[in-house]
Amino acid sequence: MRFSLLAALTLALVGLTRGSATEADKQKFCGFLKGVETKRIFLSNSLAQKALDVGEKVSEMLDRSSSFREFINDNRLLVYADPISQIRFLLRFRCNYKKMILCNRKYNSNPEYRSIYNAYKSESNAVIAEFDRKMERDANQMLSQMRSSSVSTKDAFDDHIRSYLDRKGIVSHCMMDRFLERAKAEYECTYEMYYL
Repeated sequence: MRFSLLAALTLALVGLTRGSATEADKQKFCGFLKGVETKRIFLSNSLAQKALDVGEKVSEMLDRSSSFREFINDNRLLVYADPISQIRFLLRFRCNYKKMILCNRKYNSNPEYRSIYNAYKSESNAVIAEFDRKMERDANQMLSQMRSSSVSTKDAFDDHIRSYLDRKGIVSHCMMDRFLERAKAEYECTYEMYYL
């Protein structure tokens, strides 16, 4: 009786501690997340620059009083802004392009605007897909090298990454924010990103 009670208690304690990340695991995960966030700065910067280039090209084709032209002129210096502002711009850029050009009766008869937008969208989605592939590859490589960590700890981290990668039509920038917030909170990451 004593032995079975002791065995049950031991199994219960092992079950509780087995799924939680150790301090070393947390440091490894936080280091990975910081790397992802750093790479995201370069990603948002290149995507913002690409959007501004497309916006300036299209603005030259529009009337001088076009609201889209004003929108682009107001955001010219955005490439020097922090990633959060750049991401907000990218979300507004797609929305404004559709609303102010593609759905505008004055411009929607010209197929060149649609063609430019489709090319921009395709290129940006390819860049984001490449970022996702590299992040997934790096995460899998990191998890495979963590031999001392429990399988459930690795699976929990992999679930965070999967929730971002399996976003199915949700804008990647918004899902990346959620992914980073949740993972940083769970693994108690204390690093801070500073932007110039």
